[in-house]
Amino acid sequence: MTFTKDNRGVVMFLPFYEPLPMGGSEIQTKRLAKELIKKDINVFIITVGDYQLSASEVIDEIQIFRFVTISRRIKRFFFTTKSENVSTVKSEVIFDYSDKQGRDLLYPQPYYGWGKTGWKQLIFFINVLLSAFILLYKKRRNYQIIQINTVSYFAVIGAIIGKILRKKILIKDSTMDGVLQMYMMPFPNLARKFISKNATFVAMTGAIQNNYQKAGISLNRIVKIPNGIEIIPLSKIRNYFGYKCLFVGNLYQQPAKGIDILLKAWENVIAFFPQASLTIVGDGDIAVYQKYVEKMGLNTSITFTGKASPRKFYLTHDVFVLPSRREGMSNALMEAMMYGLPVVATDISGNQDLIDESVGGYLVHPNDVNQLSHGIKIVLQDAEQAIRMGQHNRIKIEQMCVMENVVNMYMDCYSNIVH
Repeated sequence: MTFTKDNRGVVMFLPFYEPLPMGGSEIQTKRLAKELIKKDINVFIITVGDYQLSASEVIDEIQIFRFVTISRRIKRFFFTTKSENVSTVKSEVIFDYSDKQGRDLLYPQPYYGWGKTGWKQLIFFINVLLSAFILLYKKRRNYQIIQINTVSYFAVIGAIIGKILRKKILIKDSTMDGVLQMYMMPFPNLARKFISKNATFVAMTGAIQNNYQKAGISLNRIVKIPNGIEIIPLSKIRNYFGYKCLFVGNLYQQPAKGIDILLKAWENVIAFFPQASLTIVGDGDIAVYQKYVEKMGLNTSITFTGKASPRKFYLTHDVFVLPSRREGMSNALMEAMMYGLPVVATDISGNQDLIDESVGGYLVHPNDVNQLSHGIKIVLQDAEQAIRMGQHNRIKIEQMCVMENVVNMYMDCYSNIVH
């Protein structure tokens, strides 16, 4: 059975969406939804809202519906004089992380029984479950598939609702170990078993597929689909070398993004290449990192741009560096490779799938300052090789991550699961 006008309809079920800040998973959701709409697929998004956001609106041709949780409704009823503001939650900024904290991000340990939750978390879970169910029930005739692009409490909530409403469930892990981190849920083993029996899973990378299988998900329920990107014309690819290094990432996502490791490694880099520069593109509490940079005397070679479109920086820089401790399949990495940049990145999920070692760049151990600085120095010392690496990366992205091909993979997946 194909995914036709008679049975088509996908709801993307997300914890948050625009105008709130979006991470890689939400960006991929938006890209996919826009392309599916072009193919005449009925796609819309259901996400958490509040009274400062519209209950329904269209953003970039995508219909968005927001539900207000029951607890928020009750609070508003009893405390009508208190105003509500749409705000983002900033995580605590710590510059230096111990080895143990870093390794916990890379090698999650299994938890059993109740998990790392209490009654408050359970009440929160039930609150969101009931609130989301009401909206998904009202829209039940408009979709056949519930797609959840994160393995978190939202995946379990979406799966429960899908089971009740007799909808097909598609879950995509947005990071390399999300399915193994489900101990944060109430009754983690029960939750994991439930979704493994009632959903189909998208694996962006080989590491994510392996983790699915470790979690007890059978191979016939796993579909391998990479993240997608729109390919720019080749005429926009630059072909010069000026010792300019680039990092693009959300600085709020520490320690996952490894910005602390990068800044420490940069001390070693400029000791060998004093003409080198590093541009850090991304929003966050930049002042903390600038203070460290000034303290270490690195401020003349490092620039923080804050929130900015990274495209112009891909065109004016020579090496892309991604020191993350955790990724799914990095949008920034795909973009850098599309623009023809050589890459130095950590040897983790996504990076392993995209980077051909010594051909497109170098993979280094996470949490390793010396390896990261060494990898950067190797690329900087041979400009001709670096340019060849960038050209190889462009070809790799064209072969693997073209958005049109990714959309077709999802279309095939939808057809199979509605059969």
